[in-house]
Amino acid sequence: MVINNVEIAVQRKNIKSIHLSVYPPLGTVKISAPIGTSESYIKNFALSKWTWITEKRTEILESYKEVKEKEYVSGECHLLFGTEYRLFVEVNPEEAQTAIIDGDYIKVSVKNKNNVKSVLDDFYKEQLKERIERFVSKWEPILKVHCEGIKYRTMKTRWGSCIPAKKTITFNINLAQKDIECVEYVVVHELVHLIEPNHSTHFYKILENNIPNWKQLRERMN
Repeated sequence: MVINNVEIAVQRKNIKSIHLSVYPPLGTVKISAPIGTSESYIKNFALSKWTWITEKRTEILESYKEVKEKEYVSGECHLLFGTEYRLFVEVNPEEAQTAIIDGDYIKVSVKNKNNVKSVLDDFYKEQLKERIERFVSKWEPILKVHCEGIKYRTMKTRWGSCIPAKKTITFNINLAQKDIECVEYVVVHELVHLIEPNHSTHFYKILENNIPNWKQLRERMN
């Protein structure tokens, strides 16, 4: 739902009353509403709270203007496929190290607090791998290509890279922060390189035919 050029994530749940939240660092607006609540009712509710929403978003965006290094502590915001979650860290030397989604939280259990980043990175990689493999399987027959190998690593300047001669593709683990439509766009982008290695006119024509809104998706990612 988009109101006054602000995208609002709406989720209907088995709850009794409507609930509004604005989350850092992007000022994301979320509304949880009882099952069966009409879209018009939700829109009117949001408009009735618009002054508060605007003030809260301004406050959050001002606070997060500077890029802050993650501290990997409880309460910190982390993105997973475009959705913001709060981090909840539990230190337990006797338990296995795990990370799970629980409602609006990513709950991480570690043996030592210094392990939070590595456990969370592994979790992100597994989440991304599942989506990437699904999209590769979907698009290979459409594009009539075959990828021989997929790798994952952290990259500073690229979301993905392809070696056409080896038919291998590497994806940036940080892609797990982007929404799922953007992830699919990157998969298609790299698979098209198996047809056309360079960013030629032919390359972009193939991309345009398969992902008509690729320019908007690229802008959204940046």
